Amino acid sequence: MTKIAIIGDVHANWKALNRTLYDALMVHNVDTIVQVGDMCYGWPYSAPWECNYQLDLEYKKKVLNTPMYWIDGNHENFDLLEQDQGKSMQHWEYWPRGTIKDIPGIGPCLGIGGAKTPEIYQ
Repeated sequence: MTKIAIIGDVHANWKALNRTLYDALMVHNVDTIVQVGDMCYGWPYSAPWECNYQLDLEYKKKVLNTPMYWIDGNHENFDLLEQDQGKSMQHWEYWPRGTIKDIPGIGPCLGIGGAKTPEIYQ
């Protein structure tokens, strides 16, 4: 059975996200990470990723080998997001809201946005 960690509303708190990822990957041994909106991609400032990989190389290995997806929410910098389509989010695959992604071990999943997103009005 595939174990998924679903994380939401990070709001650019990279330190908290890193602690959550560490717990999910190292303690609960999840297979897939899905961040469901408000990563706060460039909103208003994205601090550097806070992780000392030299202290835990096993964690680095898991981060690099675990499928990690993020769906944009209603608190993202959409202009910046459109410019590079999430390429600057290392180790994360951008999953545009309103699209279907085939998640390994799960199957097809629809990614939808958060509050007051464009899908609501279509």
